[in-house]
Amino acid sequence: QHGTGYGYANVTLGPYPVHSVDAYQRAKEQMKKEMTSHKSSLKGGAFRLNMHPTDFFDGNPYRLDKSLPPVRKTSSLGPKDLKPFKPSSPGKRAGGSKIGTFDPYPSHSADPYTVKDKKQVNVVNKSGKIFM
Repeated sequence: QHGTGYGYANVTLGPYPVHSVDAYQRAKEQMKKEMTSHKSSLKGGAFRLNMHPTDFFDGNPYRLDKSLPPVRKTSSLGPKDLKPFKPSSPGKRAGGSKIGTFDPYPSHSADPYTVKDKKQVNVVNKSGKIFM
């Protein structure tokens, strides 16, 4: 014998449980029966009000009574004058702006490189304490 016996019929100490059919869909079937009885008791269909003014509103608002005019043929002549763009008034200065931020090249400064002095290591404040 292989295994524990739980997967085989009539191997355990007690008798094997008998298969009984349960109505798992009982609630769904009862609801369906109630809906059919309710629908059969209704007299007519859904109430739909059909009293909108049809004289002023048509089904298709884009419908035309007249036919469209014939399609115009566009002349396929070449472009008229191809001149380069010339602004009506040129820039006021060489940089293109009055504020001077768009200069063509920044001005050169002739300052030599110098080493900055180091700060003092011991600093004394008003109360006489030394900070490092």
